[in-house]
Amino acid sequence: GGGRHSLISSCPREMPEFVFSACICNYFSCNFDNIPGLIGCKESRECLCCQDECCCALNGEAFSIGIIKEEGMLIKCGLPCCTCGIKIPDKLCLGTGECLCCKGAAAFPFVEPVSAPVCAICAFSLIPEVGFMKPPPGGGAPPSVEMQR
Repeated sequence: GGGRHSLISSCPREMPEFVFSACICNYFSCNFDNIPGLIGCKESRECLCCQDECCCALNGEAFSIGIIKEEGMLIKCGLPCCTCGIKIPDKLCLGTGECLCCKGAAAFPFVEPVSAPVCAICAFSLIPEVGFMKPPPGGGAPPSVEMQR
C-alpha cells in the first residue's frame, strides 16, 4: 500500500519554530529551519532575588568585568561570559535561553515570553491550542479574524 508514501508526503517541507515540550509557565522549542541557529548559547534568568546572564555565542557581546552598577540591583558581578547579581525581588521567575536551533522560556507570573499557561509533550501541543508542531506563545502571525458589524 501507499501508507508509507502518504505519510512521507504529508510531512511539512519547512519546519518553522515549534514547541517541543511545555509545562504551565515554561516551554522548550525547536526551529529546524534555522540550523545551526545561534552558534553557542546565551541565556538570561531571574528567580526571586537572583539574576544571571550568560553568553558564549559566536560574535556575542562581552559583559562588563567586575562590580556592575545597575538600577535595581543590590550587587552585580560580571565576567566577559556571564553576570550574576542579587536584587529586591519583583517576580517569581523569568528567563529565556537559546542554543543552536533550540530555545526555552519561562515566566511566572505570566508575562512575555510566556503570557499564558502552556502544555506540550513531544511536539503535541495541548494548551493554548491542540495540535502538532504548534508555534510558541507569541510566535507567528495571529489568526485572521473578521469583525462582524
